[in-house]
Amino acid sequence: MRRFFAPKKEFISEINVTPFVDVLLILVVILLVTLPVLVNTADVKINLPKTALKDDQATKEPIILSMNTVGEYFYENKKMSTAEILEKLLERKKKGFSGVIVIRSDKDLPYGKVVSFLALLKNNGFDRIGLTIEKPNA
Repeated sequence: MRRFFAPKKEFISEINVTPFVDVLLILVVILLVTLPVLVNTADVKINLPKTALKDDQATKEPIILSMNTVGEYFYENKKMSTAEILEKLLERKKKGFSGVIVIRSDKDLPYGKVVSFLALLKNNGFDRIGLTIEKPNA
């Protein structure tokens, strides 16, 4: 005799993949965060070739621009306005200078003055600009 109203006992064999996907995404994020730390190119030993260039830009002395606390600008230890400094730099650029410009500014000089001077140089095509600091006495 068959029972028509008896509940059928079937096994549910479906897998809930949502927790599985969550775990995989967390593993991918961990991988992406730790990969740059693990890959360190500074440990690679490379024997670079040596060449003898007559006019090597890397060996040229940088142009040093100074700014004091009052906001005065100096080019080659001569007090000048920003327009005069820019004119001198553009003349040197026309002659082929593509070296580094180093800015020495007093620590008490307002940050805005240094940034505006950097922007002036960047807007006129000078991309290799550095700032100097003083090492503390240990």
